[in-house]
Amino acid sequence: MSDPVQRATQLFQQGYNCSQSVLTAFAPDLGLPEEIALKIASPFGGGIARSGDLCGVVSGAIMVLGLRYGFTTPGDSPEKELAYQQVQAYLATFQERHGCLLCSELQKAENCPGLVASSAEILAELA
Repeated sequence: MSDPVQRATQLFQQGYNCSQSVLTAFAPDLGLPEEIALKIASPFGGGIARSGDLCGVVSGAIMVLGLRYGFTTPGDSPEKELAYQQVQAYLATFQERHGCLLCSELQKAENCPGLVASSAEILAELA
């Protein structure tokens, strides 16, 4: 895998939103073409369509973890448990580093490029 932190940062600097940048940095190595990743993640920027809710870097990260650990069978399974555990680990780490998950709150204290890089760093450790 190429350096996903650097790739996510580059994508954000090119003008893609935070969610697109995070998902697309990891997508090709997980079997998702970049163009599809960009489309899927496009409405999640700005805390889901600029609503200020769940930060786009978090949404993008959850999509990455879904690609990596997601399950395709219904009902409870070890795969489902693993996927949920990985997302919970990501959320706990991100919240520990940044204090919350909401875009509107994060933007008061931090800059988006730093959040993109941090999210990719956490993912690189998990994914």
